[in-house]
Amino acid sequence: MPIDKTLKQKYQGEEILLLTRRSFVIPLGQVIRTIVLLAIFCFFISLFLYLTLANTGLIIALVIWLALTIFFLFVHYQIWKSSIFIVTNKRVSCHLRPTLFSHYSKDINLDQIIDVEQKISGILGFLLGLGTILAKSKAGPHDNFVIDNIPQTNKVKDFISHLLVLKEEERQQAGHFSVKLPLNKKKELVDRVINQVKALRGIGDAVVLSEADRQYIWQHEEERNHGVFECLARDVTIAMTHNGSFRAPEGEITVEKGGKVIFPPVTFSEIKGGDVVSSSPGWAIHEYLRQKVTVHDMEATLLLGLNFE
Repeated sequence: MPIDKTLKQKYQGEEILLLTRRSFVIPLGQVIRTIVLLAIFCFFISLFLYLTLANTGLIIALVIWLALTIFFLFVHYQIWKSSIFIVTNKRVSCHLRPTLFSHYSKDINLDQIIDVEQKISGILGFLLGLGTILAKSKAGPHDNFVIDNIPQTNKVKDFISHLLVLKEEERQQAGHFSVKLPLNKKKELVDRVINQVKALRGIGDAVVLSEADRQYIWQHEEERNHGVFECLARDVTIAMTHNGSFRAPEGEITVEKGGKVIFPPVTFSEIKGGDVVSSSPGWAIHEYLRQKVTVHDMEATLLLGLNFE
């Protein structure tokens, strides 16, 4: 989504990881109600004009209704177009336009967020994944960040939560939030990756993890295993097994930062595109994955994460 010059200047020096608008679905209901009310209003005008101007009065009423409808459609479109939700490597922001002649904006630094919650309510929200994002501030409830009617609420909440566990210098390389592809395209991409992975020397089984599996691993993996969290932050996470004949890692598997040893994500060059990373899980998650993939003697587990482009 393009960003105007004013916002470009505001976020100069920051990496914009997520840029989206509030969903048009809920405002669409407001637009329909407005058009219906205008139709009722113009109907009564037409009755009055018909008594005085006959058929000409009906035409005048219809023209008034069309003009007012076009005007209100334009107003609603401008309000929707100007309401933007942004996540950078430093903060979460919103720029909203409640009416045509008013503007509201709010920022909260990622370092000031202590927790992120989501709320989905209503039939449309449940079916379309629309909901509210709440970022709780260290300063207290009065500084909390709230924005509603956000598409893919589940994934947006997980994406922000993932950024919170990273250090500031790591967030810029966290990868961009990606838009969903049609289901058939997703399946085609995932099947292709699974086949490519299984064809590699030393790789055994490979399966796509469910959202429940990803949530379990997110909650139970060691905090220092940054590579695993990077895999989980991608659109798809694949669990696979490998033996000793599989190639050596393509990068450092341990890094010391701030006196602590962490496990960073490692590239996986056999899979092209999709911001692909890999990581070895800790022992507890390895044992959990044994229930998901077939692990033979002398085999270890490995996670692979990739985004839909």
